[in-house]
Amino acid sequence: QCYGHGDGGGGVTAEMLEINRRMEKGIPGAPQTRLTHAAPYFDKLKQHLDETQADLPCWHGEMYFEYHRGVFTSQGRNKRANRAAEFAKQFVYWFSEEGPALPYGRSLTYRFAQAAFWSIAAVTGLDGFTPGQVKGILFRHLNWWMQQPIFDNCGILTIGYRYPNLHMAESYNAPGSPYWSLKAFAFLMIPDDAPFWQAEIEPLPELEPLKLLRRGEMLVQRRPHDVVAYVPGVHHENNQVHVPEKYSKFAYSTHFGFSVPRSGKRITEAVPDSMLAFVIDGWTFVRRHSDRFVLMGDRLLSEWRPFPGIKVTTELVPTKWGHVRNHTVESTIACTAYDCGFAVPNFAPGYAEDVENNTAEARCNTLRCAVQGKGEPVVIGCDPNTSLCFTNVHLPAVKYHIAKGRTVLDTEILDEAD
Repeated sequence: QCYGHGDGGGGVTAEMLEINRRMEKGIPGAPQTRLTHAAPYFDKLKQHLDETQADLPCWHGEMYFEYHRGVFTSQGRNKRANRAAEFAKQFVYWFSEEGPALPYGRSLTYRFAQAAFWSIAAVTGLDGFTPGQVKGILFRHLNWWMQQPIFDNCGILTIGYRYPNLHMAESYNAPGSPYWSLKAFAFLMIPDDAPFWQAEIEPLPELEPLKLLRRGEMLVQRRPHDVVAYVPGVHHENNQVHVPEKYSKFAYSTHFGFSVPRSGKRITEAVPDSMLAFVIDGWTFVRRHSDRFVLMGDRLLSEWRPFPGIKVTTELVPTKWGHVRNHTVESTIACTAYDCGFAVPNFAPGYAEDVENNTAEARCNTLRCAVQGKGEPVVIGCDPNTSLCFTNVHLPAVKYHIAKGRTVLDTEILDEAD
């Protein structure tokens, strides 16, 4: 039996050597062992097989049991390459044709570190993607970031996402944190004469318009100029800030981004974009995580509790130009709920908003979001510096009155990005 600590070439431990010393002397009921090198063992095994012509069984695939610590680490490189190739097939869905990637989760002030995987892939090579495709993903991403106002007047990277914004930062962020972004420049290690530098930039490979990313627990929709991820809200609370907003909204977009709250005291401070928000005694409550969820190829289901005495079952179904939310609310209290779409920058060129015919719409020259439902359409003026992408936003929503008992809400979100 080959042995050692871990799968990274850690070698044997003192405890393992002591066990072997005892087994060499013989332990009743256990085979006697002898410490040797791997090469003589396999030479002896080959000789035995040649002499006996024994037909040994062949195991295909990975093998693991409690003392599986002696995997030959010469295969580690192949295993990492295989895992990277499988990861890339899903991760590529996060990147839009124009370059930006999905803003989702925390540590977003690292910005273009989102593309660090592709940078390392350019150095090591990646099965399933041509050098031109990897180069295209990486360069489009970096070029897009260089067009965003992320530097201060001294050319220093700021904390924030698409603009300087301390409000969205994590407790572990410091002035130097944005420089984790430099991981995206690992491709500068590539020798000058390598094929990467001569490769023409290629577009993304052909991708499915709607893709279930089982490992990432999300349903990703690719539309012209935008990528939207629909998530069931599976991450539980931890000690970081804005966890519900960074992990548990219904949808995340490469171009609309998302917002984080200033407080839950007023709906204008809570800014619950892409959420169903319940207002109780003036305070706003949203989905923090789901108690149960089911991901399917064309929809997702989730059950969640925003407040004691309220249970919501949500079915979210992507459509050609947005998605439909069907909520079943079981409540022991009467309250108000806002089903919200994406936030739109209200100082952007061409901004306008409309509230009519059960529809609230906010739009500018590059973004449009409309929310339809059998309630009261409203456009919420949100506090500044709550959106990760725009300094000022307005939020289209439909306001519903929730009675005690069972209430069914049907809301459609229509969104476009140019």
